[in-house]
Amino acid sequence: MTRWVNDMAADAQRFMDTPLAKLGLGVAQAVAAGLIISTGSSITAKLDNIQNTVNQGTQNMALVQRDVRLLEATTAELRTNNTSVEKRTSRLEFKVEQFEKERANGK
Repeated sequence: MTRWVNDMAADAQRFMDTPLAKLGLGVAQAVAAGLIISTGSSITAKLDNIQNTVNQGTQNMALVQRDVRLLEATTAELRTNNTSVEKRTSRLEFKVEQFEKERANGK
């Protein structure tokens, strides 16, 4: 059995020493390298897409935060204006009441 294994190993070695086998191995290595490069490129492209999506989400979040700050500032300004209008309205109501009293007393 050992001789049979040795004979097979010798036959395999002789086959591997032929130019056709060497060419076949070279082609196989080139194809394997191409597949590895292609797979790596595909993974890189997918990771780039994920990174772009994350970046876009971050930009959108920043825009939303800016809009919220602007809305808060506008709301605070509107509250201030509303308070001012309420004070003016109270003063005008008081003046109207005074005029009505004066008018009623003058008749």
